[in-house]
Amino acid sequence: MEALYQINERFALTLGAQYSSKGGKTKLIIYEKGPAYDPSVRYVYHFRFIDVPLRLDYYFSKKKIAPFISTGISTNVAIGQLTTTFNPNAFYNENSQGFSSINLQFQLGAGVDITFEKSRLRISPLYRLSILKSDLGIDRGYYSSVYPAKQVTGRLFSFGLGLSYIFSLGHNKYKKVNTNGTRDL
Repeated sequence: MEALYQINERFALTLGAQYSSKGGKTKLIIYEKGPAYDPSVRYVYHFRFIDVPLRLDYYFSKKKIAPFISTGISTNVAIGQLTTTFNPNAFYNENSQGFSSINLQFQLGAGVDITFEKSRLRISPLYRLSILKSDLGIDRGYYSSVYPAKQVTGRLFSFGLGLSYIFSLGHNKYKKVNTNGTRDL
């Protein structure tokens, strides 16, 4: 869910709330002390967030089909983390505690707006990268009774495609009617 405010002909501000799932997988976690490495075991990490993005969009054109670039930040509020272990002898899920519950992400994207009478269709690939390193809730000292637990940290990133259909709630003073009857943004 997003709201777009057209500041002027070239700039727009976007604010929203989105569900986001980020994650990764590994075949090896190095423990300070623990069992021997088993190449058949792999781990998959799932991080779920509610994202609150704030972006500034710049339009290159005022036509019906208008390409744009977008940049901004997003606050990520964690709603869950799950580690799935795939082992030839067993399969189990583990809800980990200790991961960072709030983080900020830089966002960069580009796309195209297709303008209709009172609405827009927006297609926009978007890249997100954590500004701060997060505790991922993965404990490197899990098998160790001698060493203190150390959290694995990292910068989460994601790449996705956004499809939005935006309705106009009022008169847009930046739309003009041409003499041939078409509308420009």
